[in-house]
Amino acid sequence: MNELEEVGTLAIPDRQFIARYCEQLARRDELAEKVKKFGDVQIYKNPDGSVKCMQVSPWASELHRCIALLSRMAAELGLTPSGRSGLHVKPKDTPKVSSRNRTGS
Repeated sequence: MNELEEVGTLAIPDRQFIARYCEQLARRDELAEKVKKFGDVQIYKNPDGSVKCMQVSPWASELHRCIALLSRMAAELGLTPSGRSGLHVKPKDTPKVSSRNRTGS
């Protein structure tokens, strides 16, 4: 995070946003495990065993919402190409190279 602070892209309030992003990543992983375990569709059957109806599982619905939120957050953090294009950073101080060193003289 120090590098982000040095180039002017990270302020103290941003840390909370980054923490929320990390929490959402962990939530996405938990939801993905639930979908893997229980499936992404719930099947309800009649007493005779025939299919009454099918619906998207709550785990899958929440996983899709979580992924959409992560995508929006990633763009705001500059983690996507379009998100990075809107970042304004201070150029890093780099040591100046003399013409003597560049030409090899």
